[in-house]
Amino acid sequence: MSRFIELSLKRASVTLLIALALVAGGVYATLNINQELTPDLEFPIVTVITQAPGAAAEDVAEQVTIPLETSIGGVSGLRSLNTVSADNVSIVVAQFDFGHDMLQAEQQIASGVTGAPISDTASTPSVSRLNLNQTLPVVQASLSGDLSVPELERIALQQIEPEIRTINDVQNVDVLGGLARQVVIRFDPAEMRARGVTAEQIAGILRANNISAPAGGIGQAGDSRPVRVDSGFESIEEIESLVVGLEDAAPPRVVRIRDVATVETEDFPAGSISRTNGLPSVGIAVTKAQDGNTVDVSNQVVETLEEIERGLPDGVQIDIILDQSVFIEEAITGLSRDALIGAAGAVLAVWVLLLSFRSAIIAGVSIPLSVLFAIMVLYFQGFTLNILTLGGLAIAIGRVVDDSIVV
Repeated sequence: MSRFIELSLKRASVTLLIALALVAGGVYATLNINQELTPDLEFPIVTVITQAPGAAAEDVAEQVTIPLETSIGGVSGLRSLNTVSADNVSIVVAQFDFGHDMLQAEQQIASGVTGAPISDTASTPSVSRLNLNQTLPVVQASLSGDLSVPELERIALQQIEPEIRTINDVQNVDVLGGLARQVVIRFDPAEMRARGVTAEQIAGILRANNISAPAGGIGQAGDSRPVRVDSGFESIEEIESLVVGLEDAAPPRVVRIRDVATVETEDFPAGSISRTNGLPSVGIAVTKAQDGNTVDVSNQVVETLEEIERGLPDGVQIDIILDQSVFIEEAITGLSRDALIGAAGAVLAVWVLLLSFRSAIIAGVSIPLSVLFAIMVLYFQGFTLNILTLGGLAIAIGRVVDDSIVV
């Protein structure tokens, strides 16, 4: 250590240049490092959720869960596989060891799920990693006013959601609390008997014409892409025109759904009611991408919502219910203030107790230089500036003071 100190003193200009380079790198890292409330903790878990409307738990297990288990079981690095089969839904939880490449695991599971021979009536499986920072919304807002809930939902879906999705690092925008629409087919028993058509027959034909299923792959060896067959209804007229049988007449005539039933859309019964300041409302939840900066994303979302609000009809407003950037900035500001006060107090204590201006200058220079260097290391290692890393920096200042006094 003494030889290093002697070399630093002999090459004072080089030492000064190195210190300036560290300061520049530290300032750059401080201005660009991602700011989070808590560390970006990603659990080594991938979930696969599949909806199977109208299916009992036993059917879900046999027709959805077991085929998915078979497809996922061969993924490399898989530690355990847990499944839950309930009415209408299948949940598969794949767990890996900490440190495993979860992006690669998610891609492998998604590829295996695509070719799984699950029931035709089941929805496309949703594959996602478990990450708390991606699960919790960075901004949660409420759209309320003197309008009906469907009108508020239409404004949120057509005017607000598309604008927010254009912001960098926004992963998803969910509109909550709206009234879902459903297609209702009401049979006419007398017409069905007269034309020889049964409800089971109509249900089977509807399922056969509304499918989404894997159909193998296409391409050459090593460059194969999965292919799916999608056949769904896009309008009420398509459902009404669907042929469900032949009428026993001379000549035989086709029987369509509109001949034996009425088809219409209606609001699905709401499971919850959302109100803000006594007015009907819908919620808007915004989540960010894993590598996004929470503070930057939140600020851009809030600014965008304020711009959109100025163009909304009179009596309609947007209220910010949750903004993570506020908590993060308050936490970082508080910890930074405490660290600066501690550093200033340490320098003052060195000067007063040791009566050495040189020792105080050494401490005053080494503390910010060490902190900037530490932030630079955090930045290039992919860490974030959060309450834990800032707390560690604040505690380390005491150690830096000790070392400075020794030097």
